[in-house]
Amino acid sequence: IAHFGMQILSLSGINAMAIGTLGVSALDRTYDVNFVTTTPSYIELRKIFFKYGHNYEVIFLEASSHGLKQDRFFDINFDHIIWTNLGYDHMDYHFNREDYFNSKLKIVNLLKKNGKLLIHSGEYDLIKKIEMQTEIDVFKVNDFCFTKKDLVPMFLKTYFNKINLSIVSEILNILFPTKIDINKIINKISPPDGRFNIINYKKYTVIIDFAHTPDAFESVMRSVQEEFKSSRIISLFGCGGNRDSQKRKIMGEISSKYSDFLYLTSDNPRFEDSMKIINEIQTGVKDCGYEIIENRKEAIKTSIKKIKEGDILLILGKGHECYQDIMGKKYPLIEKYSLKELIMYGI
Repeated sequence: IAHFGMQILSLSGINAMAIGTLGVSALDRTYDVNFVTTTPSYIELRKIFFKYGHNYEVIFLEASSHGLKQDRFFDINFDHIIWTNLGYDHMDYHFNREDYFNSKLKIVNLLKKNGKLLIHSGEYDLIKKIEMQTEIDVFKVNDFCFTKKDLVPMFLKTYFNKINLSIVSEILNILFPTKIDINKIINKISPPDGRFNIINYKKYTVIIDFAHTPDAFESVMRSVQEEFKSSRIISLFGCGGNRDSQKRKIMGEISSKYSDFLYLTSDNPRFEDSMKIINEIQTGVKDCGYEIIENRKEAIKTSIKKIKEGDILLILGKGHECYQDIMGKKYPLIEKYSLKELIMYGI
């Protein structure tokens, strides 16, 4: 959402910047600012605003549950807020869904007077929960309407990106009434790095996505199943180590529900045994063929070797990341480059 908003405004002649998981970026550049979290510290944010903010009319800032719980925003207030969902993530930090929700709910205290809290109308339970616990009247967003369907890029046809675009469209209408026509530039919009990046080669398709939570898996896989009804769907993924272990079985269940075949491999095992993580994922796999290949590079290589005409290969979990975190060391791994290399040499 932050990337789409920044990109659409920039393409419409309004300078905008995004701060979040992918760093600090504008349409034509990425700033050399190093922070390892989705939401930087308060001091880092102030530095970014001071150094770059004056060049931009709008700043989209990703506010993580960690950042909110730790009060990283302090006295920074928002003109408007977009709440995407209430998923199942970061339970290693929040321990339960209620703490996760309450941490996110702290953002309403940072909303400026007359500011709007936007949520997609499909999030019925979330909207009800927020309105019951606050005095805020949630602004409910309906689906975006494509007027030039033949120009819509493939990645925007997915279920979750349709919702993302709907929310972006509404916030831009609030910010700049009548000035922004997304349908006029729809074919110029591109996905963020590592988010539903599509690589077409010969007669099969590879999709790289950062999805690493049950909700994200459900969104990506369901969208692919709906868009490629006649294709065989192959999913390759692992789970991060030293993080919420409860979701591993759940992600095994979801992936086997939407896939025809699985490659279970490593992600960022950190200081955990990667085979232990894979075995925990495996406990959730039902009625789906799978192969375990611990080495992620080898798993990708094998999946490309065995792919067939018409197949869709989903490589999930790493997205834009350029490394694997194993026992305290970060080993280089950029999946889109690895794929292009494999394809180039006909593997």
